[in-house]
Amino acid sequence: MLKRYFERKQDEDGFTLIELMVVVLIIGILIAIALPTFLGARTRAQNRAAQSDLRNALVAAKTIYTDNSSYAGAIAGVVGPPATGMTAAAPELTFGVAASTVAAPIVSVMTTPTGVLWAEDLPRTRTLFERTGEGPAKLCLSSDMLGLAWGKLLINLNNAVNALSGRTLLEELKQRDYRRVLAASQREGLALLNAAGIRPAKVGAVGPAMLPRVIDSPDWIFRNFFLKKWKIDEKARSSMADDLAAGRPTEVDYLNGELVALAERLGRDGPINRKIVDLVRAAEAGAEPLPPAALRRAVLG
Repeated sequence: MLKRYFERKQDEDGFTLIELMVVVLIIGILIAIALPTFLGARTRAQNRAAQSDLRNALVAAKTIYTDNSSYAGAIAGVVGPPATGMTAAAPELTFGVAASTVAAPIVSVMTTPTGVLWAEDLPRTRTLFERTGEGPAKLCLSSDMLGLAWGKLLINLNNAVNALSGRTLLEELKQRDYRRVLAASQREGLALLNAAGIRPAKVGAVGPAMLPRVIDSPDWIFRNFFLKKWKIDEKARSSMADDLAAGRPTEVDYLNGELVALAERLGRDGPINRKIVDLVRAAEAGAEPLPPAALRRAVLG
């Protein structure tokens, strides 16, 4: 009997209490390592999703402005049908209206031509900046939003030239006569800003003071040292060119027209940008695109 008992005992498999405790300890260590990593990845994913939604909302507001020449319709709207406001422009997003008993603070927000999102440096935007962190969609802060806005405007003066050319951005920028018109409008803008005591900020690879020189450089220099690095889509056109193609009013009053208005406030003249505004108005009325030499003659004489 004892012999059968010991034989049966040797055949039984199992774990000792110490072995079980070691396994539990290892599992606990793995959880302690993995859980913070998982939670951090989840938070980063949520931040990226929030940044993406914010960019889509800005694009939706711009779409409303393009269609109506006003941001008045850029409100939450209703789901519909028919959908209205921001809901119609970006149905994939959910917009809400927050009620408040105090006046809502105004925060300046803008994107540069390179796609960087800038916001005014304030306590509330600083908190958002800290939460979004680094990454391709990060938020940048500035205490000089006016300088950034004027710096962006100087670059966006090409919108009108591209619209008047009837060509893609790459095809237009390869032609020095088009670039001469752009550079002249930028030089005139810089002179007006200097007279007004406004210092435009650098928002691209080239600073405002050097920008006209780069734009007006000989073809072989511009094409090989600048245009290749800017990585412009071969089919891309300016938003103003898209407006003309769709028969919509353009935003020329808020670009070249802003410099004309600034000149008037200073008691000066802005002949180059004024001529560009007039040519865009003619294009809105149905005028044909202008070849490089024709546009140079029309603007610069």
